Amino acid sequence: YVEYKLIRKHIRTFHCGKNHKCINCSKKFPTLDKLRIHELSHSEHRQFLCANCGKQFKRKDKLSEHMRKIHYPDKEKISTTPRQKHPKNFVPKVLGNVSGYTQFVYKCHICIVGFKRRGMLVNHLANRHPDISPDSVPELNLPILKATKDYYCQYCDKIYKSSSKRKAHILKNHPGAKLPLSNKQMSTVSSLPGQENGTYSQTVGSVTTNPQGCQWCHKQYASKAKLLQHQRNKHSHLLPKSLQVISKSVKLVYMQVLA
Repeated sequence: YVEYKLIRKHIRTFHCGKNHKCINCSKKFPTLDKLRIHELSHSEHRQFLCANCGKQFKRKDKLSEHMRKIHYPDKEKISTTPRQKHPKNFVPKVLGNVSGYTQFVYKCHICIVGFKRRGMLVNHLANRHPDISPDSVPELNLPILKATKDYYCQYCDKIYKSSSKRKAHILKNHPGAKLPLSNKQMSTVSSLPGQENGTYSQTVGSVTTNPQGCQWCHKQYASKAKLLQHQRNKHSHLLPKSLQVISKSVKLVYMQVLA
């Protein structure tokens, strides 16, 4: 393999244990995503509607196939070559008629598929069109709009520009105090009208930043910190030792010094 991501995908597909078992037929799958796609075959629920003829499908990829073959066969002939032809298990994130597809900022012009988020298009190109460089796609060269937040300490009047610095402050100056919820934790909690903001943070503006690309795979991020976090998780062995994951105890001391 010429790229690390390709051999990693091969290992996950063919050499990882099949630990995800279907409760309906006992078939096993290597990933949870493949199990969920399979489970649709046992369901009668058809949530994907063709806007042109009203036919319904259980899976997005079946709706995609229907659209290409029935409603846009000419587009299929023009855009599909043996090298670009999609596998049967292709599951696009967002698909509609051509007029609907054009409303998305991020879109694949080969598959006539629109995406809600930038990262979805980056992943799609890497998986389906690895010969297309993100640098050659105009939409992926636009600056990223990044929200800026203030993070408040609920125990004093301190305000920080990052949740990690606030966390270090609380651990150092309010030992034993409960930490605010992270944005990830908050997304799993139902938000009700009048409910207190558990993250104790507020969006105060936005800035534009250029995408930070990983030199070892297709992933891109809005900040160097997020890129480094990704590289530590996925490519730690390729990083200089000074940038590799540090122990929790050393990290805690470092955060306390920052506070």
